[in-house]
Amino acid sequence: MKHSLSRTPGPSESFERLAWWFAAFCVSAFLTSLHLVLTKPFALASFDRLVHFTAAEPFQRRVLIPALAAGIEKLMPLNNALVFGLVEMAFWLALLGVAFHCVNSLRIGRSQAMRRALAFTILVPMSLTLIGPDLEVVPGFVLSHGMIDLGNWRAWPGFYYPYDLPAGTFTLLLSVWLFELANRLTRRRLVLFFAVFALATSNRETTVFLIPLTACLFWGRIGWRTLAALLFAQLLVFTAIELPLHWLFENQPNPNRAVAFTQYENHFAGNIALFESPVYVLTFFGSFAGGCLLPILLWWRYLDRRTVSALIGFVLPLVVFAFIVGRLQEHRVFTEAIPLIWLAALQAIAGRIAIDDHTSTNAAGRER
Repeated sequence: MKHSLSRTPGPSESFERLAWWFAAFCVSAFLTSLHLVLTKPFALASFDRLVHFTAAEPFQRRVLIPALAAGIEKLMPLNNALVFGLVEMAFWLALLGVAFHCVNSLRIGRSQAMRRALAFTILVPMSLTLIGPDLEVVPGFVLSHGMIDLGNWRAWPGFYYPYDLPAGTFTLLLSVWLFELANRLTRRRLVLFFAVFALATSNRETTVFLIPLTACLFWGRIGWRTLAALLFAQLLVFTAIELPLHWLFENQPNPNRAVAFTQYENHFAGNIALFESPVYVLTFFGSFAGGCLLPILLWWRYLDRRTVSALIGFVLPLVVFAFIVGRLQEHRVFTEAIPLIWLAALQAIAGRIAIDDHTSTNAAGRER
């Protein structure tokens, strides 16, 4: 008797799905609480200044979450720290949902249950990036009473910016949608992409790096006229969001600005100086992306064009940009890159496992 491979979800699968969302809710509450307790807002972009739209540029220009928080405060008598915490909790949940969609879309994992479990792994690199403190290791080691001991090692808490986690979530979602558009370019999908792209741009301007990602991903897949139109449309939407926001808050300058004609700070020299300490180099790369770089470096040959495009088109330029204008002690400057590195790592691992499975199957066949 032949049995159909397709069936409707049974009670056990429904229970698994419910248990997964309950676990996601609990973890989101925990990570939000941990983030709020272990970090603090930057003085020029405090919660109070953000909800009153008086923070310095470019922090206030990232207006989506402050505007949402201000709206919630008008409806409910909640402290702004609690409001930002509730919004962050919602985005931890959204990140897990998007991560599950990504592993589903890329067919990573053999079952829905396995993919749900794999989605949770994104929390490790993201929480290290957003919540983990910077480890200062200067001097690294000292000689005390004839014995080698640790030097003056200290853990410095990072800064809390409410748009960091949403930026990573938006980046992962828009990237996987681009992957799907590369397979099937439809008007409905394009409209949805540009609507969320506009929303994400109002959250943080790093959506501009989706443009080179798009160029890498679609090059050779569609005609050059269509590709040029797609890139121009992205640039047009980005400019239409960013220019009014820049004009609106141009009278709130960043006193630490150092990059010509912008409100960005220049930390390039200070970032270079950090790597004078070999111990700092080890600890930095040990925490960066939660170890997700290792499978990419080992098994890069198993990456497909989509994840390679994400790494070259988005991650690489963002890392260079962050290295210049961001403080590397704040690992959060790489937030948007982390989900894409995580996704590439999962795909590399899945590809390596598939080779092992294929080898084992061939060996078993020969033994018969």
